[in-house]
Amino acid sequence: MPRDAVTITLPYLPPRSLSPNGRAHWAERYRDAQAMMNHVIILVLEAGKPPKPFERATLTMRWEAKDRRRRDFDNLLAATKPALDGLVQGGVLVDDNTECLSLVLEYAGGQAQDAVVMTVRKALG
Repeated sequence: MPRDAVTITLPYLPPRSLSPNGRAHWAERYRDAQAMMNHVIILVLEAGKPPKPFERATLTMRWEAKDRRRRDFDNLLAATKPALDGLVQGGVLVDDNTECLSLVLEYAGGQAQDAVVMTVRKALG
């Protein structure tokens, strides 16, 4: 049976160092980006990657926060960029450019725990 979707969950929100508004040292940003990307690759391997990377897909990205603070989607997405790179490096997506990927962004505050839930669905056609 073909795999048309992959869902993985990072059990944390992106670190502040990866926010475009952050003032972290470049080495801290690099370390945190590499750690997030590698964590996504591991989660993809655990979940079972598709036989071939999806050439076209829709990514639903849902950030879940314990607190009820308001957050900007553009900051969340930019801070989660290493996770997208992990989906490519992990073999779920051919690339994360606009030709290959469309996005659905969701945010929910007041959840039981912090998380980033990413569901990648192969595009039909």
